[in-house]
Amino acid sequence: MAEQYEGFLYAAHKDAITVDALSSDPDLYCESIAFHAQQAAEKMLKNVFEIHERQPEFTHDIGRLMSVALDEEWLSAEESQIRTIVSLSKFAVAARYETAPDLTGAEAREAIVACNVLADLLEENGLPNVRINSNAGLLRNEEAATQAVSCERDLSEVTE
Repeated sequence: MAEQYEGFLYAAHKDAITVDALSSDPDLYCESIAFHAQQAAEKMLKNVFEIHERQPEFTHDIGRLMSVALDEEWLSAEESQIRTIVSLSKFAVAARYETAPDLTGAEAREAIVACNVLADLLEENGLPNVRINSNAGLLRNEEAATQAVSCERDLSEVTE
């Protein structure tokens, strides 16, 4: 299966299968799941840069990568998709350092959902992508997690 990928997409695939391997216990492996879901998304976006013969920035900021891809019109996306995808940036650092707050299994699920939103967006735009295919137990509340992300964003906009 990995033979079909190369470059950034190969690296994204490796992150996705790492998430798959850890998804049997999202509460125990939540930081690693969230980190690797973020990494898979970051690498899929950097692959879009390579497709358009541009060197991607050295950044973990998915918002920045999305902004460039949208400005260059490499991607077309709805605001809700953008918000969900950009939410992954917090897992690039927060999930990897001991001084960061502990993540939860729900946040791990949120990261998987957000990464798969990007995979769907890339597919809608005719671009190669990698989906995280975690077990049904982990994603049993995928729709609820997506709604929670949306509600959380909407609530934060009201309280700001």
